[in-house]
Amino acid sequence: MLALETLLQELSTLASSYTSLGTRLSLAAGELSNLGTPPSASLLEEASRYQQTFERLRNRALGLAKEAGLAAGAVPANLVSVRELEAFVRSLMPVGSPETVQQQALSLVDRVLAIRYNGSSDAQAALTDCHNQARQVRGLIATSSAMNLPQVAISLVKGNHPLCALLSLVDEADRLDDDRWVQLEDTVARSFGRSLAVAASRRKLQIGGSSIASPTAAPTTAPTTQSVSPLTASDVVFGANMPSTTGAIALEVTVHVGGIGDRTFSDREFAGTQGESRALEGMTIHFQQPIPGLGIRYMGHLENKGDTPWVGEGEYVGSRGENRRLEGFAIELTGPEADRYQISYQGHFARYGDSNIVKNGEFCGLRGEGLRLEALKVWIDRQ
Repeated sequence: MLALETLLQELSTLASSYTSLGTRLSLAAGELSNLGTPPSASLLEEASRYQQTFERLRNRALGLAKEAGLAAGAVPANLVSVRELEAFVRSLMPVGSPETVQQQALSLVDRVLAIRYNGSSDAQAALTDCHNQARQVRGLIATSSAMNLPQVAISLVKGNHPLCALLSLVDEADRLDDDRWVQLEDTVARSFGRSLAVAASRRKLQIGGSSIASPTAAPTTAPTTQSVSPLTASDVVFGANMPSTTGAIALEVTVHVGGIGDRTFSDREFAGTQGESRALEGMTIHFQQPIPGLGIRYMGHLENKGDTPWVGEGEYVGSRGENRRLEGFAIELTGPEADRYQISYQGHFARYGDSNIVKNGEFCGLRGEGLRLEALKVWIDRQ
């Protein structure tokens, strides 16, 4: 806290000089523009010293923010004026007495340490790493005197630390708007790994014994009167069983859900919604870990537009902000190692439910039927 107070004092001193300097620079600029008179060497030297001092103070402020573990999204993209820098430094100051800040910070860390994972082992290692970081932070705060708290304690209380982003995803999932959700998910992914961000977004984390497991979606029943022809390159048949998970290759699927926005899922789980009448409007797919010699590409069939071009790993296929649904898709593997693997996928469609499993570039959907794709599942197995 003393470092912040000292920094504010130095910024105040710098601010007191810029009005006079600005006036003289303005007059010099007028003389240069009207008469061609160059600014004096002493004025240019003073302006240079001002710039150097500002940059030094800004670097100190950013250093204190980094020491506090401030989430990247909480740091302004441009700190180009003394007033902006003063406001940023003040935002790093504690709220309440030092003793209160210390206790609040410790309480927040304890809640992080109480987070448990309900699911397979994919995110457990990431959560363990997160807990280890949280224990280090707790030890630093607990062993400091209240009058000389580390900046990380203030960052936690102000909600600017990545641990706070994780708690927000766990605690406030139902109350977050799309932009805030994406911001928090990105912060958690950068700080603790994408697998933990996915687990938090999929509501597979809980604090202590308070379960936040995702509510069960309403079952979707396929109509009994609809006749569905056998699978062809442009049709879809419904009701197949899931394959074996032996030799799986981990994928990450991000879909743009109508009325919700982007959401990220793992392979072998439906990416999207079921029973909520929400269309998928686009998707991206990429490997969680690169596989030498193996690539992936995919395409979609868009409402009133038809088939999109094939795109490569991590590229977005679909639309945004047009309320235009995906009505089908296809995925295939590429590269010299492709024949050693098999990619399988299925869709969940409005009025029909789950499609059968199709493979290796076959089209999944019904062209020209206006059938909304609501979720998709994809996975890779070694052959």
